[in-house]
Amino acid sequence: MARDRAPSVGHFSIPHPDRRPANQSPSDRNAPVDDGVTATLRITLEAKRPVHVGSGAVAIHDGAVVRDVVRAGDAPVIPGSTLKGAVRLVHEAFTQSDNPDFERVRPPLRYPPPGAKPERDPVSTSSRLFGALGYLGRVAFEEARAPGDTALEVVSLSAPHAPTRPAGRRFYGPLPSGVDRTAAIGALAIPAGTTLETRLHVDQVTRAELGGVIRAMGIGPDGATTFPLRVGGGRYDGFGAVQFTVTGVRIRDLATAAHRTPIGDVGDFVAECLAAFRPTAQGGTLLRQLADRLREGAE
Repeated sequence: MARDRAPSVGHFSIPHPDRRPANQSPSDRNAPVDDGVTATLRITLEAKRPVHVGSGAVAIHDGAVVRDVVRAGDAPVIPGSTLKGAVRLVHEAFTQSDNPDFERVRPPLRYPPPGAKPERDPVSTSSRLFGALGYLGRVAFEEARAPGDTALEVVSLSAPHAPTRPAGRRFYGPLPSGVDRTAAIGALAIPAGTTLETRLHVDQVTRAELGGVIRAMGIGPDGATTFPLRVGGGRYDGFGAVQFTVTGVRIRDLATAAHRTPIGDVGDFVAECLAAFRPTAQGGTLLRQLADRLREGAE
């Protein structure tokens, strides 16, 4: 167990809920949902700070040994699981469903009686969307791919420090001043200003639920409520800030399995979903706090 020490890493905490949330049973993926949307959203990510998502391997760059990044062929990528985890982290915080004790789901019965449905424990708001043990979620990201000709740069990451024990859900931001960087580590990174492309798939979610996911991507109705998310191995050192933007939407007609473009432009669709999502008073306060803190050092 790590002992508390003077602040040496750039992180802050959002408190866990002080009471058990009103959990619900998981959705049946095969049952139609009123106002349910099955869609694919095209998303661009703008790197506000260099992004290092490590592959666990090393590379030689200009004669130096540095940590390498995840790639698909020659193109550097951010894995879909990384994006989903970053978005879920924010969603858990402002829906106050981030305490692991409230998110346990029994796996389905292996051999249920004929005609019986497997029983499941109620799950949190976030788990109903992003999944939990024994329950497949309704939100999935593809990997975000940078252009194949992206010229990676070498960044200097401070040596990781033993973090203080968080009082809630941990988020990362810029390092405090005065941190010892004598043991800095060289790592390849996607440069700031790079645009990556990804897609988000949602299955039978309501517009309100989709609005919550869009909100968790740091997309708000105005600039004051928009913020970047932190991804990758350099989060603790102020790196990895990416800004999400929805650039296209295709809705699937479940009756014909065909796609169509929603009525109106993308901005109208996103605004409609954001308006349908209504956080609690506490959730709204947490969102504003997150927006202010996560924008620090990201420009």
